[in-house]
Amino acid sequence: MKIAVIGFNDMISMPYMRFYKRTLESFGVKADYYCWNRKGNGEIKKEENVTTINIKCPENRFGKIFAMLKWRRTILKELRNIKYEKIILLTSLPAVLLGRYLLKHYRNNYILDIRDFTYENLDIYKKVMKRIVEHSFTTFISSPGFRRILLTQKNVMQIHNIDVNSAEYGAPDLNKKILTLGYIGLIAYDKSCIMVIEKLSGTKYKLLFRGIYKNSILQDFCKVNGINGVRFEGKFSSEEKNKIYENIDIVNCVYGVKGEPYKQYALPNRLYDALYCCRPILALKCTALAEYIEKYGIGITVAEEDDFEQKLNDYVSAFDPCEFEKRILECRKNVETEQAAAIKKISLFAGIDNGESFK
Repeated sequence: MKIAVIGFNDMISMPYMRFYKRTLESFGVKADYYCWNRKGNGEIKKEENVTTINIKCPENRFGKIFAMLKWRRTILKELRNIKYEKIILLTSLPAVLLGRYLLKHYRNNYILDIRDFTYENLDIYKKVMKRIVEHSFTTFISSPGFRRILLTQKNVMQIHNIDVNSAEYGAPDLNKKILTLGYIGLIAYDKSCIMVIEKLSGTKYKLLFRGIYKNSILQDFCKVNGINGVRFEGKFSSEEKNKIYENIDIVNCVYGVKGEPYKQYALPNRLYDALYCCRPILALKCTALAEYIEKYGIGITVAEEDDFEQKLNDYVSAFDPCEFEKRILECRKNVETEQAAAIKKISLFAGIDNGESFK
């Protein structure tokens, strides 16, 4: 069976594409993987079964539309030439761009995997999405929050984005003079990050940002305002995650402040990093992540108007490492049960009957 897995970014920015690659390879299923380098020069680069479409995508609205249409034309040419039996689409936007083609040629033979909120606030986008979801083999959502924005619940299942191995260490020691809050991954949510920097500047809670930066807004903000205690480090490999988190005390997952609309629906990769590296999470209330944290007792949730330092102090003073580890294991068990069901579904889609478990 020949399957196309189509993403809307480069491979390093899509851990969920790496998940499908590992999973399908574990089943012995052959697939081609399509990525988009948005800083590219217009060429198509093929390395074994990974194709990278290099199309520059400007920041302005009209430039983005033009780039997306060019991407669509390129992908359709590949699909028509190779004639795949089945397709997996990562995030809703490429599915909508290819919607007419999918509904004509691949009904019940594609998987849609929704990882983020894009244009679901637009009625026309919602209606197209509804048709695509209803005629999919299955539609995976990476957060239960996305159920609120779908017009249908048909064919919808939960999937998780686990891109880290279980650490050999346990809960952190929070009885220290200095504690590190780490934001590890793609550095986004500038407004939220600046709020955390402002609220914790000059306290015992030092901030670490490590990963790929979309811009230099945070660095510039700290420099202009003379803020110390914030460390900025570069990108890393998945294999380095366990060691990085060993030196972090609390995971900074604050996002969704006013001015960052629709971010409250998503679950970040850092949730799973925290679960498998046994670290408590700091998150903003009224988000899907906060619901997870409060349900399982695996961190601290704060409102924008709260005194973050005091909230952290209260949490740290009451922190029980043994109880925390029990709650982490309970949450992980639930995640892994849902993930096993999702992988079983992928195995059926790929024509594999036994649907082996995968981590």
